[in-house]
Amino acid sequence: MNDDKPVFGSFDFFPQRFLGCRIRDKDSVIGFVIMVENNPAQDDDPELLVILCKSVLFEMLYRGRTAMQRIPYFGLFKDIIELNATKKELKERISSLRVAMIL
Repeated sequence: MNDDKPVFGSFDFFPQRFLGCRIRDKDSVIGFVIMVENNPAQDDDPELLVILCKSVLFEMLYRGRTAMQRIPYFGLFKDIIELNATKKELKERISSLRVAMIL
C-alpha cells in the first residue's frame, strides 16, 4: 500500500476480498486497518474505512496516558507499534497474557 486511499485486494489462498487502508501520522505509517468482505462491499465502505482510520489515529495520539488505564493490553500494543521490544519478548508477553495474536 503506497497510498492513503483504501484499496481492495485479494489473496490466492483466501476466498474473500479485503479492503485495506493505512493509519498515518504525518510521514509515518503507524498501522493498517483491514476489513474482510463477508458481504458484497458497499460504495461508501472505502469512505467509512478512512473515517475509522482517522478515529484510530486520534485515539492513539490523544488518549495517551489515560488509555493505559482503560484500554486492555495498551502497553503491549504500544510496544508493538513503537518497536520497543524484540519479537521474542512480545511473543512471551502475548503467551503469558493468553491473548490470540499473530506477529
